Amino acid sequence: MSVEYPVENFKPSNSFGSHEGTDDVIYNLVATIYHQPTSKNQGHYTMISRQHDSGIWYEYDNERVKVVNFTKIIQGICTVKVPLQRAALMLFYVNKGPNSVDSIDLSGINGDENS
Repeated sequence: MSVEYPVENFKPSNSFGSHEGTDDVIYNLVATIYHQPTSKNQGHYTMISRQHDSGIWYEYDNERVKVVNFTKIIQGICTVKVPLQRAALMLFYVNKGPNSVDSIDLSGINGDENS
């Protein structure tokens, strides 16, 4: 069994119902943790994460890091490929709104006043 979960523009109110002040909240997927079973009681965990500036997705597997293409477009909506949907254990979304990471001015962080 797999569940198609959105990569961009996820509105929880469309899936879980509306709550006060949440109708306009939109999220983008930034990372997911996967579990690949190796036997009945064991398995291996990996993570796929989106690099913020470039938008490139990377898979982290112990000491190996590689670029991955794990999305597909279905009827104009960006979603995750089926084998990865089936293995997803945890999803990490970030708010796309006015107070999101994309809209925060990070100049001057880490002592870099000229950023």
